[in-house]
Amino acid sequence: MTAASPPVAGTGAAGAVVAGDRFAIPATASLVVAAADVRVAVAAGAPVASLRALARVAGEAWVETILEGFVLALAAASRGPGSGRRTAATLRDLSDKIVGSGSKRADAARVAALVGYFDEHLVAGPPPRITFAIDDELAAALTPTLQIAATGAPVPPEVLGAALHATVDATLVRFFDGPLTVLGLGVLLRTAVRIGRSAVTGRVHGEVDRAVKDAEASARLVTMLRGYVAAPAAPAHA
Repeated sequence: MTAASPPVAGTGAAGAVVAGDRFAIPATASLVVAAADVRVAVAAGAPVASLRALARVAGEAWVETILEGFVLALAAASRGPGSGRRTAATLRDLSDKIVGSGSKRADAARVAALVGYFDEHLVAGPPPRITFAIDDELAAALTPTLQIAATGAPVPPEVLGAALHATVDATLVRFFDGPLTVLGLGVLLRTAVRIGRSAVTGRVHGEVDRAVKDAEASARLVTMLRGYVAAPAAPAHA
């Protein structure tokens, strides 16, 4: 887990995004606590049974952060508060099975690797958030939307749609697959992750296509994207 300054929306000149900028979503307090608990247990050489139980709690808290900080936030911006519950339930059901199975079989080295993943991606804040480094492809998709938004002009639907589709793909792959892979999933579970994520992603893409045609929803989505883009932060363990 790192400690750094809060996200800064709009990184480069006039909203330009470059590779290495951080994409960050809010983290739940429960994730910060769970990550700290498992880190302390690993450092203390706790029994494997205890490490597995703590890893499961941390994995579940990570998924809840993705749901609250991204999936449900995107749905609320697209269709209003309370939207996205069915999509969230699908992702939660899938992750419950996978986190449970992965943590049950994890050894001390796997749990230590999970702590390493948290150290790389979880920022204590304030405010707490989880982050990943934006690559060239996502930067290219985000920049037109953020540059137009920086001028105060409305973002054309096709431009905003391209930014959102790229964001959905990158976020779910980086945030959903990442910690689950660290737990060491078997072939069947890895396949289940891909299928489940694909189903959720397809549903969210459809929601985006509808939302960008609505001016009010588009404005909310632009604000959301600007809040997710952060300047690079220097790691410093909390």
